[in-house]
Amino acid sequence: MGGLFLAVVEDSFARFASRLSELAIEDQSLEKRVSLFVDRAWQHFSSAAYRASFEILLNHLGQEDRPPWGIWQEQLLRSWDRIWMEFLGDAPIPRRRHHVLQHYTISVLSGLASSLVLAGPAARLHASELDLLKDSLARELIRDAR
Repeated sequence: MGGLFLAVVEDSFARFASRLSELAIEDQSLEKRVSLFVDRAWQHFSSAAYRASFEILLNHLGQEDRPPWGIWQEQLLRSWDRIWMEFLGDAPIPRRRHHVLQHYTISVLSGLASSLVLAGPAARLHASELDLLKDSLARELIRDAR
């Protein structure tokens, strides 16, 4: 099960990375890059592939033969960090703050995705919810530049 689980997690992240790699971000403002990042990340977090991999993750966490949590989690966080820094790494904030904002972004997007699943097939995300995430990220990423 461990190998299959890792393959599912890696495939899910590869899909996420692919969505982001398609974007041209050169010469884009920080605010525009935040918007592009959140929109593409939301495409991933709201996808059927993400829901399936998340269900496998939840099931796998209850198994005795699972790989140690830190191994695959650390690998995914490094990959997430690499993509984040490509998009938003030039923001004038400390590295630790980047990590806090990464965790915040993952938490908000996975929470919104969970809310949609719990609300049923007719559920829709209001654009204002993603706009709130975009606004808060942009504000935090530029706060030390003022």
